[in-house]
Amino acid sequence: VEMEFKTDGSYASYDDMLYAMTGYFDYHTDMFHAHRSDFGTDWTGMLKDELDGGHPVPYRGQGDKGGHAYLCDGYQITDSQTYFHINWGWGGNYDGWFLLGALTPVEEYDFSELQGAVFGIRPSTESNIYFAYNDFERTAFKGWIYDGDGYYTASYTGNYGYGISSANRWLISPKIHIPDNDNAELAVWAKMSASNRVGKVLLSTTDTLRESFTVELGTIGPSNTNWNRYVYNLRSFKDRSVHIGFQYDSPTGYMILDDFRMSIPRPATDIKNMLPDDPALLEVYPNPFNPLVNIRYSHPGTLPAGAVRVRIYNMRGDNVSVLTPHAYGMGVYSFVWDAAARSSGIYICVLEISGQPALTQKMALIK
Repeated sequence: VEMEFKTDGSYASYDDMLYAMTGYFDYHTDMFHAHRSDFGTDWTGMLKDELDGGHPVPYRGQGDKGGHAYLCDGYQITDSQTYFHINWGWGGNYDGWFLLGALTPVEEYDFSELQGAVFGIRPSTESNIYFAYNDFERTAFKGWIYDGDGYYTASYTGNYGYGISSANRWLISPKIHIPDNDNAELAVWAKMSASNRVGKVLLSTTDTLRESFTVELGTIGPSNTNWNRYVYNLRSFKDRSVHIGFQYDSPTGYMILDDFRMSIPRPATDIKNMLPDDPALLEVYPNPFNPLVNIRYSHPGTLPAGAVRVRIYNMRGDNVSVLTPHAYGMGVYSFVWDAAARSSGIYICVLEISGQPALTQKMALIK
């Protein structure tokens, strides 16, 4: 997650957390950040539904001394009142049961105002793995340059799309690394306010200066006044970092964009579902990393010598590293993988037991 570091404290946006969870860890794009003030008495029920489904609820609140992000991970009803269990993220200190109207871990800190939460945290079940996206639901993802008019209530999905009017107005993405995959693609939904309007989809391999967008992927319009999906293959730019730019090139009218997606196909064999009944422990940290990552695994059961291996795969399914060439049996082991020679992207660490994938962890190498 993009973090702002300052002398008086550090902070990050929940909106950037959503982007990171989808782009780096393959969570579903249906996640959304909501504000308690927008839902009134329905809010408590929304939280309970998420928790009943076994889903974590990242939560936030604010008070006179600033804001704080924490985790809501349970609820109980006592004397007809609903108490929520809060993990404050302070090593267990002050964790406990709180009413939503009194989120006060200690007397001098009250985080009961401006409450919000993230709903819909689910692993992705789609056929593609997204490494960049923007739904334009009034969420200003970090790094985007919004040089258009703003959010329009017209949209392909959801409640909003992003509108650009007047000649030479732009929407520009942050730097996005395209995986080393021949089937990487960009897709976006778009429509024009009237016929004979033209928009351009451009690409820069250097920076966000307008003159740097020298590659034209295609055009939007001129006759598409209904929603249309535009898809562009990015094979020519695989394993490179690029900016995507949308330019409206007409003196009147406007163009609306929605559901920006950059993706690769999900591997036919999804190893994340091939888990044994008695799994081992597999941890990777830090994550994202550059270029060193610690890999730790353990297994409490009885295994024959040579039963365990740890392998690293890229998103094409290539085995790029075997970290236990002599194999290990029962016990706790730690390794360091040096990815200095590898390109930025998503890698999968696989713990094999007796030749079968047992546990996996996704790792994001960001250079």
